[in-house]
Amino acid sequence: MAGFKNFTMIEFRAKFETVQERVARYASCTGQERRVVCVLSGVVVGVFILTIVLSMVTIRESNVTREEFESAYMKDSTLHILEKEGEVFMEMDSFEEGLVIVKLGGHLYNVVPGFITISNMTMHLKTIRAGDVQWKNNNIFELNQHIFSKVIISKEIPVPSYPEPGIYVKSYGYGINLIDVYYSSNDLVGMKLTGSVFVPSGKTSFTINMETEEVRVQHASQGFQGPYWSEDYEMVNITKYGFEMDTHQNSYDDTVYHHISRFVPIIII
Repeated sequence: MAGFKNFTMIEFRAKFETVQERVARYASCTGQERRVVCVLSGVVVGVFILTIVLSMVTIRESNVTREEFESAYMKDSTLHILEKEGEVFMEMDSFEEGLVIVKLGGHLYNVVPGFITISNMTMHLKTIRAGDVQWKNNNIFELNQHIFSKVIISKEIPVPSYPEPGIYVKSYGYGINLIDVYYSSNDLVGMKLTGSVFVPSGKTSFTINMETEEVRVQHASQGFQGPYWSEDYEMVNITKYGFEMDTHQNSYDDTVYHHISRFVPIIII
């Protein structure tokens, strides 16, 4: 069927005229003959049309490499690999979302918060072409006129039962953010990997005293004007790979944090 693309115009016309002849023969028949010819003609026409469609699909698929086809929508197990082998890069002092880059297996991927789905715990990683990246050194590169710096992801934990440090997905009323969570003495600290219109990336988002469970969250007006620390939050749930805090002010600021290792990555081109 793939050979259809090699038909000459003469061959194509011959096939088409063959169909016309069968239609004409049908018109000259009556009764039982007409019914038989009708069935046979319908089969021939159907096969001919199917040949055209399948040949077009074959031609289209020949333009897509096997690597692109397999990589367009690929699922791995979980993002534990990022904690073990990956590297994380971010743009400092940015008020934009989606400017977090991870390096896995020598390839760069953009973690887009808008493509993170909490309901089924999936995270889309958009492939970045190597030719679009200009490396300054091993820790800094430029992409689309944005400068990205490597983030050191801490793995130290003072008490084994405490939440794991690392990258967390923050889900709250305003959307999805990415947070670098680490320990400073006995405090659990969250640094913003993605910014918002209020607090840019690189700033501390929260601190939690693990002994008293006292929570402080940094707020500001748009453009990081008049920043202040709010203590109107309380911890309502703490697990090994997640925690949840509520505020007494409004439900929009109620926040749930999920460790990145809980997510299944989906690689997209």
